[in-house]
Amino acid sequence: MHLIKIGIWTEEKHLDLENKLDSEVMNAYKEAVKFGDLANGPYPSSDAIFTEVYETPPWHLLEQWDEMKRWRDE
Repeated sequence: MHLIKIGIWTEEKHLDLENKLDSEVMNAYKEAVKFGDLANGPYPSSDAIFTEVYETPPWHLLEQWDEMKRWRDE
């Protein structure tokens, strides 16, 4: 509102920008769901949370990973 009051922005520019951004977000979403989503998969393995974040996971995460595997494999 401040920029509109001082005359360097308009309501029309605001609405145009809002529509452009909404369109960009929807296009990005449509592209992303081509690779899957939480509702329909594909689902990564439970190990991925440990293998896809760190090149070398820290010791405490290695312990958690081992514990997860024990629970999972029972």
